[in-house]
Amino acid sequence: MAKEVGAISFKSLNRIVKKAIDKRLNSIYEETFVKRAIECRKDPEEEFKKAFMDKVITSFFETGTTVYGSDNDYLTKLDAYDYVKLVNDKEYVSELVDNYLSSKGSFVSDKTNLDINIEKHIYNQAKLKFERNIELNDEDEMILSLLKNISKVKNARTVKVVYEQGHNVVNLDLDVDQLRNCNYRNLVFRNYAFSSYAIKTRKEENYFRQMFRSEDNPFSDILVKGIKKVTYGRKTLYEVK
Repeated sequence: MAKEVGAISFKSLNRIVKKAIDKRLNSIYEETFVKRAIECRKDPEEEFKKAFMDKVITSFFETGTTVYGSDNDYLTKLDAYDYVKLVNDKEYVSELVDNYLSSKGSFVSDKTNLDINIEKHIYNQAKLKFERNIELNDEDEMILSLLKNISKVKNARTVKVVYEQGHNVVNLDLDVDQLRNCNYRNLVFRNYAFSSYAIKTRKEENYFRQMFRSEDNPFSDILVKGIKKVTYGRKTLYEVK
């Protein structure tokens, strides 16, 4: 017995159970009632868009981050007894799957793991349906192009920017961390603009505020459409032709 248990790692046995759960759930996802629920799902598209944009922007700056992907890390809570029995009886996996799906998913809700996974699947499919048909406006495209190109310069702390609004043109030194940490929701809230706090020096920031404060831009934010060129050293990262 000890020899047989030792031949299969606990990690491999856990993988067998998770794979079986995944197979059972995918079979359920193919059922008519789940598909109908996905088709009837009505979620605010603006929220999907904000989540999508934030995830894409985050992925630019984080190595190994993917925009799309599935999470099958089911919390099966197997014990030593389960491992030993599974080694000797592969059919026991079906019982473990039943136990997982029928058990409560959390202490604060009566929903089972089956309910939770179905709801999560329906939401994710509705979100993916939106993302396949997502429509980005010009300023959305500017934000993605700007931040994607800045992210390609590893360890950059400052970028130089040519900023134009009306008849005024200035050169700015902007802090990269301030740009990357401003999520899409904040950009939209600021009328598609970065905060002037991204400007590196207080003197330059005060000058910018005096020059560009207006009734339409009371906080003197850095409008995305006003950014005409971004450089790092001799390299041009972004330019509006």
